[in-house]
Amino acid sequence: YREYRSHAHSISSCKYHFVWCPKYRHPVLGLVKDEVTALFMETADHLGHEILALEIADDHVHLFVLMLLDNSTHTLESTFSNSVLKSVSRTSGAVDSGR
Repeated sequence: YREYRSHAHSISSCKYHFVWCPKYRHPVLGLVKDEVTALFMETADHLGHEILALEIADDHVHLFVLMLLDNSTHTLESTFSNSVLKSVSRTSGAVDSGR
């Protein structure tokens, strides 16, 4: 990865570490690990961010990302968390209906 990003009037290195946990830390993320990884990569690529590290456990997600300064941290966090929520809710619906 590139240490610094050059812009028209500045140079930056803006890195953030995000952690997401499902409600009550239910171990549901292992069921959608591949889908969540693909969605995170696609979202980061679409927004122009660079994922430096991504770890998905059964009950939480760690994301370390190099951000562009065009987006706020809130925008980035909500975009990624919506990806996780959609994946989990689709899979949970499939799992629940299969009982």
